[in-house]
Amino acid sequence: IMAASITILTDLQAFTPVYNRMELSVRLDPATLLLTGVKYVFDVYIENVTSPTYYRFQVPPDPDFSLGNVDISRYCEGACNSTLSAYNSVVPFSLGSNANGTQSIIKVTVKYGYSYMSTPTTRTVVPDITVGSAKYAFQGALTRFQFQGWAYNTYICNVTNGANGQFLTDMKTNYVSLTNLGWHHILSDTPTDIDYLVVKTYDSAGALIQTATKAISVAQNLTSSRMYKVATGPESLNNMTGAFVSGAQPIIDSSVATYTVQLTNSASTVASETLTFIMQEPCRYTQRRIHFQNRFGSFDAFNFNLRSQKEETIERKGYKYEKYPLTNAGISRLYQDQAQVTNYTKIQEFLTVRSDYLTTEQNEWLKQFMNSTEMYLEFTDPSGAQNFIAYEKPEGNSWLEQETDIDKLFMMEAKLKLSQTSEGQRR
Repeated sequence: IMAASITILTDLQAFTPVYNRMELSVRLDPATLLLTGVKYVFDVYIENVTSPTYYRFQVPPDPDFSLGNVDISRYCEGACNSTLSAYNSVVPFSLGSNANGTQSIIKVTVKYGYSYMSTPTTRTVVPDITVGSAKYAFQGALTRFQFQGWAYNTYICNVTNGANGQFLTDMKTNYVSLTNLGWHHILSDTPTDIDYLVVKTYDSAGALIQTATKAISVAQNLTSSRMYKVATGPESLNNMTGAFVSGAQPIIDSSVATYTVQLTNSASTVASETLTFIMQEPCRYTQRRIHFQNRFGSFDAFNFNLRSQKEETIERKGYKYEKYPLTNAGISRLYQDQAQVTNYTKIQEFLTVRSDYLTTEQNEWLKQFMNSTEMYLEFTDPSGAQNFIAYEKPEGNSWLEQETDIDKLFMMEAKLKLSQTSEGQRR
């Protein structure tokens, strides 16, 4: 057999959303394509996945151009998971990983080869003819049209992109209150460029109160370093402990009207865009802050400030029972005797939340909330800490486009289902 060659025609982008197509297309040299029963071999290696060490796709040449084509997304998505930051985090940056080792970003390497029938009953595999460069797949799920125009470099934070490197969110101006938790994810091809979190606070007159700068304290050389979680919510910023490069705690207090968040390297060279936060305390009703996974696999949060309502549905099971009336003293029938006994109850809680009047931009962004498969209600737990409780997606299957120029005033109402159920006593 002469030395074969494989040319990569369609490769993955350096950073690609794992829930979209991860398509590869390659071409074997003409002589190798003439081998009996030839197939293309794609060996997909995912860092830290050792069982199996790799997953092998074997596909025949397509009938039109004799190319080898495969979509590896379904395999890769199994190794990728969401990473909501810990509610009690005290650091400015967290890795894109969970305590159980799962990550929101994975490193993928593909090695290309071929196989053929060396005898009528034996298939011989010739692997690793060409080895692709390492790529990164993250917990994103774009629409077909968004993915068609996906340009990963727009969302890469480093000193080369500077202030053009975007956070993984479509909402760049957020309304928050003093006790709100919050984080935003970023992507970076050069994690060593991400050294400082810089928070600038302003009073109601627009005067600068302070510039608080906090240095990174987690690893910068891991795959999970390429998708940092960055503290951005008032409570998350105020929870940070340890020394500051500049400024001091509390970062956000009642004197702050607005603040901005930006990332730099250790020389204070800008490495990200600026996110803006406007302080807005709830006036009358209990605030319901929902954290939801957005299209990038990051977590956005929104405050529903109008009246919310809880609702419970109760499932009951029981049996009929006729008490035996005879006792040592004779026949006994009591008022509290039961003929129908409820021996099982299950309680399902719902929460209806309502927003203030929305802008066109907010309504468009909240479509991701309606589509989200993972969301959490922020609440004060029995210890007094701000914490999370899981809810399922909003009930209903529709979202309506609305514009302030045409529709004038509009709000959003959503009915959420608590992810857990409660059970009563059994009899």
